[in-house]
Amino acid sequence: MKRVSIAIVEPSPIIREGVATIVGYNPNLRVVGAVASVADLQMLMRSTEVDVVVAAVGVVRDIEGATELQSMPIIGMQSAIVAPSMLRRFTSVATLYTSEEELHRMIVEAADMPADH
Repeated sequence: MKRVSIAIVEPSPIIREGVATIVGYNPNLRVVGAVASVADLQMLMRSTEVDVVVAAVGVVRDIEGATELQSMPIIGMQSAIVAPSMLRRFTSVATLYTSEEELHRMIVEAADMPADH
């Protein structure tokens, strides 16, 4: 199995590092960056290959405005009640209650999706 390169976008450093740690437990997944904003993600992607993005649902508007992310599989991390329309852009959605195994499964499935999902 190919190692999947993941970037994490989360404004909260505690959540960002926690997600990076959990994702890093799986030897088939590799966190290539954990950043606070979509602008930081765009800079990261200029020099690093990213297969899947795990991002806070709250940054969805910035994601929608980033043309280089339009065909990228993105897993949303939902930590608050949001309008269903905010979740449509995401390949799948994880919550604070999503298990480590389920998050790993979501990432691998997202990496295997066709680019124009």
